Amino acid sequence: MYLSEQVKVDLETITATSRAISHGNRTTKVTGDASQRGWGGVCREKCTQGIRSRHELHLHINALELLTAWYTLASLCDKVQNTHVRILMDNQTAVAYINHMGGKMAACNKIAHCIYGLVR
Repeated sequence: MYLSEQVKVDLETITATSRAISHGNRTTKVTGDASQRGWGGVCREKCTQGIRSRHELHLHINALELLTAWYTLASLCDKVQNTHVRILMDNQTAVAYINHMGGKMAACNKIAHCIYGLVR
């Protein structure tokens, strides 16, 4: 079987960055929602929100949903340690990027990896 150089690089990256995901008892719940104009999130009864930057205005809605999860985790869950966090979003693609630790779309993949960087 022939594999292109890009496929070989992708396989090496996946192998090097893979980690097991625990689906144990969730002790912290994070919810968020995104739009083209802004975002908002809730964690442990605390709220956060923001408006989109000029750069973000041109991103796909899946990337915006992932950014919302990242912003919410970064601003409200920075002191949460050794806990299982459940992220609730209404965008199934964004949820899949988180559950599978990335995907095909470069922008979404990068954000998903940033989310995992926050929760190590």
